[in-house]
Amino acid sequence: MEERDALEQQIQDLSDTVKNFEQQVIQAKENERLLIMYPDLHGPVNPDMNGKGRNVFDTMFQVLFSEQFVHSNNFTQQAQAILPSIWKIR
Repeated sequence: MEERDALEQQIQDLSDTVKNFEQQVIQAKENERLLIMYPDLHGPVNPDMNGKGRNVFDTMFQVLFSEQFVHSNNFTQQAQAILPSIWKIR
């Protein structure tokens, strides 16, 4: 009986994790949509709001920040691909 309770708890924990991932995917999609629709409302891509006043330096940070955004977007797509597999196991 203890083993069954432990398994049920693990299933519940996984279900909660999946729901959390689903919410993160929804939020990421909404954030992406807002960034695309209203880019000028979000200020510069570089998190340093004032910049350094040097175009090469500022552009370098913009490119690095954009790469991080693309990486997080790829992670979101991977999470979306994994979710159906997790639900099949359940």
